Amino acid sequence: MEEAWKLIFKIACLVAGLFLYLNETVLRLPELAMYNLEMGLMMPSDSLYLARIMTSFLSTYYERNLISHRPPMHFKSVRSAYTEIHLSFLFYAYAYE
Repeated sequence: MEEAWKLIFKIACLVAGLFLYLNETVLRLPELAMYNLEMGLMMPSDSLYLARIMTSFLSTYYERNLISHRPPMHFKSVRSAYTEIHLSFLFYAYAYE
């Protein structure tokens, strides 16, 4: 059973890595290293690479031009922004049911 979980984790890392590699220029991300991605998924609060990815995801297209000039968002602010977006979407979907 443990081997199955390891395989699932490796496949998920490969799929996420392929997505990030194909969208690297659009999202203005640094060069992808699978080691950084795997470590970021294991310890998200300590990963600078994952912080840059999440900052890019939460930025608008025009703000991405300035990402290299600013520090990435901290894990707590990314988490609160994601929670806020998720909750607003749930309230929006519930209001129209």
